[in-house]
Amino acid sequence: MTRNRCIQSFSSWCEVVMVGRAVVCGLTTKGEYGVKTVMEMSKDELEFTMALSGCSALNDVTTNHIKT
Repeated sequence: MTRNRCIQSFSSWCEVVMVGRAVVCGLTTKGEYGVKTVMEMSKDELEFTMALSGCSALNDVTTNHIKT
């Protein structure tokens, strides 16, 4: 799931999103380090998308931030 999709999910009051495929790719290529790297990249991309939306916390994300 892309980080933009994560923002869309959180704006719809979801509390959990799946990031399995990226984590599995990280695990198969670099093991534990790969998983940590994928999770850090996902976190950074999510924070970047939130910053572009003017949100400092996930609770600040609303459906008004989403264009379909």
